Amino acid sequence: MTSDNIYKIEGRQIEMKALKISSVIWLILFILLAIFIMMRHVDGAGVVQTMPIKLINLAVLAVFALIVLVGHLIWLLIVRKRQNI
Repeated sequence: MTSDNIYKIEGRQIEMKALKISSVIWLILFILLAIFIMMRHVDGAGVVQTMPIKLINLAVLAVFALIVLVGHLIWLLIVRKRQNI
């Protein structure tokens, strides 16, 4: 095995580790934001947060999370395709 092949393998492993770490960070951030939305009683504008408003806020957060998830899936497909080459 040449040194060029070793660097290629290590680079792919680093890409996969970066994907996993960023996925965990996004998951923790999503959970913390969901908890924050459900626990607050008044938002920054002074509006009292009722359950329907909290659910709307969670839906907006979920749409954003889906966009991030699609980005991660695309990243995963690219990394896996590079590993197969």
